[in-house]
Amino acid sequence: MLKLFAVALLYLAVQSQGLAQIDSSTTEDIEEVKGEIEGMNESLTEVRNVLDALRKIKVSGYLQTQFRYTDVINQPYPIGNFSGGQFPSNTKNLFQIRRGRLKVNYDNILTQFVIQIDVIPTGLSL
Repeated sequence: MLKLFAVALLYLAVQSQGLAQIDSSTTEDIEEVKGEIEGMNESLTEVRNVLDALRKIKVSGYLQTQFRYTDVINQPYPIGNFSGGQFPSNTKNLFQIRRGRLKVNYDNILTQFVIQIDVIPTGLSL
């Protein structure tokens, strides 16, 4: 699209001169425009290379939260001895991450790497 626009501008510049001779400033302007277009093409190639590398990386995951509530506080026996652990002392409600996962996948033509981090209330694992 950019090349088409530049070609159209060059065509209009040349046509507006009619049959008159092209002076040196017009030739310099045309060369300058050509140089700028070549510079933009090089920049575009660099951006495409970076995007191609980033397309090989995929990030996914999930987060499961949990809210717990109790009417009982400071009992002689522990409350909530199930997944998520016990309530700390003097606590009636608790909001926590029950489990979570973060997965990063790199997929190339010949290789594939995956790292996966699992988070639970008792710790992390790879």
